[in-house]
Amino acid sequence: MMISEKNQFPITGREGDPMDLETASQWTKNYRRMHPNETVSHFFGKEILQQLMNQEGNMGIRIYYSNSLSLTAWQRFIYWIINCLRKWAGAVGEKHLILSGASQDGTDQLPGTPQMFMLAQQALPCPGAPGCPKNELTEEK
Repeated sequence: MMISEKNQFPITGREGDPMDLETASQWTKNYRRMHPNETVSHFFGKEILQQLMNQEGNMGIRIYYSNSLSLTAWQRFIYWIINCLRKWAGAVGEKHLILSGASQDGTDQLPGTPQMFMLAQQALPCPGAPGCPKNELTEEK
């Protein structure tokens, strides 16, 4: 788990670390190889992010993994077997989200350009990090 020393509970608003392009490129390539033909990124517009950030008491944004498909008991069992086999084969790494700014034309703002943009990686992965919430987005009910 990549949790920096400064990431402590309670949340301070300083969580997260810059990320270098080489590591980000390798991690996204790893994901694409493990999940071919699947979505590889999501874009959130500045206005919705600012609305979230401007809520009273907000210290940052948590991003959840989600899926719109509800599995039957049989499908959950099959996935459980598949995941056990993946772990046994050593084909399971840490899942990460990498955040990049994007310009008006949709171009990613990457490090190494004249503007010296930055990438960010998840700061507090849940479960496992201090302060992970327990609610309907994190647990089976």
